[in-house]
Amino acid sequence: MSLEERLQIADLHLGGAGVRAIAALVGRSAATISRELARGRSKTGPQARTRYAPYAAQ
Repeated sequence: MSLEERLQIADLHLGGAGVRAIAALVGRSAATISRELARGRSKTGPQARTRYAPYAAQ
Protein backbone atom coordinates (compact mmCIF):
# COMPACT_ATOMS: atom_id res chain seq x y z
CA MET A 1 0.00 0.00 0.00
CA SER A 2 1.38 3.38 -0.94
CA LEU A 3 1.96 6.25 1.45
CA GLU A 4 -0.61 8.26 -0.49
CA GLU A 5 -3.23 5.57 0.19
CA ARG A 6 -2.25 5.46 3.86
CA LEU A 7 -2.63 9.24 4.15
CA GLN A 8 -6.04 9.05 2.48
CA ILE A 9 -7.08 6.29 4.90
CA ALA A 10 -5.87 8.40 7.83
CA ASP A 11 -7.85 11.44 6.65
CA LEU A 12 -11.01 9.42 6.13
CA HIS A 13 -10.63 7.58 9.43
CA LEU A 14 -10.03 10.84 11.29
CA GLY A 15 -13.14 12.23 9.63
CA GLY A 16 -15.21 9.39 11.06
CA ALA A 17 -15.62 7.22 7.98
CA GLY A 18 -16.18 3.52 8.57
CA VAL A 19 -14.01 0.72 7.26
CA ARG A 20 -16.39 -0.14 4.39
CA ALA A 21 -16.72 3.48 3.31
CA ILE A 22 -12.94 3.91 3.35
CA ALA A 23 -12.52 0.69 1.38
CA ALA A 24 -14.95 1.87 -1.29
CA LEU A 25 -13.24 5.25 -1.63
CA VAL A 26 -9.70 3.85 -1.71
CA GLY A 27 -10.54 0.90 -3.94
CA ARG A 28 -9.38 -1.80 -1.53
CA SER A 29 -11.26 -4.53 0.32
CA ALA A 30 -12.73 -3.82 3.75
CA ALA A 31 -10.51 -6.56 5.20
CA THR A 32 -7.40 -4.83 3.85
CA ILE A 33 -8.45 -1.50 5.37
CA SER A 34 -9.29 -3.16 8.67
CA ARG A 35 -5.86 -4.82 8.82
CA GLU A 36 -4.15 -1.58 7.84
CA LEU A 37 -5.92 0.36 10.57
CA ALA A 38 -5.07 -2.32 13.14
CA ARG A 39 -1.44 -2.48 12.09
CA GLY A 40 -0.98 1.27 11.86
CA ARG A 41 -2.43 2.25 15.22
CA SER A 42 -0.29 4.44 17.40
CA LYS A 43 1.17 2.47 20.29
CA THR A 44 1.41 5.34 22.79
CA GLY A 45 -0.71 8.10 24.19
CA PRO A 46 -4.29 8.37 25.40
CA GLN A 47 -5.73 7.61 21.95
CA ALA A 48 -3.45 4.64 21.26
CA ARG A 49 -6.34 2.33 20.40
CA THR A 50 -8.15 4.66 17.99
CA ARG A 51 -5.46 6.77 16.33
CA TYR A 52 -4.10 5.61 12.97
CA ALA A 53 -0.52 6.66 12.22
CA PRO A 54 0.10 6.35 8.45
CA TYR A 55 3.85 6.94 8.65
CA ALA A 56 4.29 4.31 11.37
CA ALA A 57 2.27 1.81 9.33
CA GLN A 58 4.79 1.85 6.54
